[in-house]
Amino acid sequence: MSDSGDDEAKRSLQFLVINVYADLHRVCAALPIPIALPVGKVDLQDLVDAASRSVDLIEDEPVSDFQKAALSVACIRWVAAAYLTGIEGNPQNDQVRMIGATANLADAVEALRDYTHPED
Repeated sequence: MSDSGDDEAKRSLQFLVINVYADLHRVCAALPIPIALPVGKVDLQDLVDAASRSVDLIEDEPVSDFQKAALSVACIRWVAAAYLTGIEGNPQNDQVRMIGATANLADAVEALRDYTHPED
């Protein structure tokens, strides 16, 4: 892949990472015991840290075990994708990391879908 293709692919993945984070934020805010994830002008490492901490908080939510697991998986997969894309400040960008990030984001989206539609 050319450098410009690499840069475009990385920007697209980072855009997807931010959009999936927005979905995590929305779902966590709507929990019976809301979990406040930071938004706005926040250091990206703070987003990673908050999503990581939310996994422990999800255990105390009065939702089904399936929903707890699904939302925890979504957070964990999002964190993994953020690290793989270098969003936390690591500028490395190789094809294997990008493929891994894409797979983690797909799993995070699926887990969010499982949380919001557990009967499907």
